[in-house]
Amino acid sequence: MPPPILLRVAFWTLGEFAYLVADETPLQDTLNVVCEAVDRIHLDDAVSRMYGVSAAVKITAQLGFVAPNVSKLIDACAESRNTDLM
Repeated sequence: MPPPILLRVAFWTLGEFAYLVADETPLQDTLNVVCEAVDRIHLDDAVSRMYGVSAAVKITAQLGFVAPNVSKLIDACAESRNTDLM
């Protein structure tokens, strides 16, 4: 995994600006990459996970529907012990 600060910047950038490259990379593909990356983050790095979840939700809003992998991610966050992820 890249350093946490780099991962957070990538998540933020994708969450804010994924729609700008939707012609070259479909939003669903970008969303899949974000969800896979969040799944790989160590559970102790709650801040990076929060950035990833935020990016996934922002991209979901741009898509107009909730993809199954985002639903699964949100369900996992609801069961988290970290109150910031709940």
